[in-house]
Amino acid sequence: MAYYLFNFTKKAALAGKPLKEQAAELLDAGLWGIGAKTPNKDRLSEGDCFLAYVGAPEKCFVGHGVLAGGVHPWSSEEGSAYPGDWSTGVTLDSASVWDEPVAISTVWPSMPSSASNPDARFFSGVAQIKKKDFEVALATALGESPPPFLGSDSDGDGMVVATPSSKALDRLYGTVEKLRQFMATDSPKKLTEEATRALFIDPTLRALGYTEFDDIDYGVQVQSKDVADYVLNVNGAPAVVVEAKRLDTKLGVEHAAQVIKYASVMGVRWGLLTNGRIVQLFDRIPNLAPQDRLVFSVDLADCTDREEFEVRLFPDLSLLVKSAMADGSGLDRRAAQKATHDLLTTPGTATVKTLREELAKAQLAHLTDEELTELLQELL
Repeated sequence: MAYYLFNFTKKAALAGKPLKEQAAELLDAGLWGIGAKTPNKDRLSEGDCFLAYVGAPEKCFVGHGVLAGGVHPWSSEEGSAYPGDWSTGVTLDSASVWDEPVAISTVWPSMPSSASNPDARFFSGVAQIKKKDFEVALATALGESPPPFLGSDSDGDGMVVATPSSKALDRLYGTVEKLRQFMATDSPKKLTEEATRALFIDPTLRALGYTEFDDIDYGVQVQSKDVADYVLNVNGAPAVVVEAKRLDTKLGVEHAAQVIKYASVMGVRWGLLTNGRIVQLFDRIPNLAPQDRLVFSVDLADCTDREEFEVRLFPDLSLLVKSAMADGSGLDRRAAQKATHDLLTTPGTATVKTLREELAKAQLAHLTDEELTELLQELL
């Protein structure tokens, strides 16, 4: 069994009605629409539990439930009953609309996931959370301990359902456990770059699904004196340039510039920098400093158990899985979210300046850059 937050936002809503009312209608109908390109959708399965959350401006939990199965196209009967425009989603085995919504600001500080996501930012319609997160929100809503109806860990035959995403999760967590065990030794031996590749980087790439002969090119000549350590191929074409460093290397701007340079010369969009523990993904965006092209950074050893790895680290890593890269929309969306957030919340950007001028021109508000970016941060 896994636990999720279903994020209902203005994008999925109909105009003219509060988000919480529309989300309540979905729970009452026993159907929750989920788009075909929504991150994490393939991980949903029978027995999983969820919290129904509505985003800005309301920002509150409105209910909870248990899934009857995974994401699927609506049947004709489901399509007729669904109160919205989505054509795919999940059927709910059980669902409850809470008598009073619970503002996320009142419970998020007590939910474990707030430690790594203090601002409660959810970048997709489906976000995995911890069991304790679910229990805290539910107990607050009901004023009592969570009820004992919360599904099961298996399908009807008692067998855990294995999806491509869950298989990648299993493989990646196995490599993370080996890394954590190595780091936990009293005096781990100093590794060369070659040893780091063999012990940690190569297994991670295999865990991401790059296992066929043509999936990885090694030591690719970029320029006369420049050689890329790895190039990951997807659909028969180079997709990610990978630069490897020793495990004890402190990754910095100069290393980011190196992998971005290789990606630019080769005409590849994504550059991956790793020392076996830290995994950093860069977008080959022109006219930006290397540090501003960072899409995400993951510390593979920064988790205490499988649940924390699954909730905090795997969502970003899953975007690099070969099968996910074959589609590519998940990584595109993640990069776009990061770029949009940075443009809207950084004082001095042309985007903030234009928006501030538009607000003043319409006589809606006269704000400084700092005041406007603070407001945008709250809305986001």
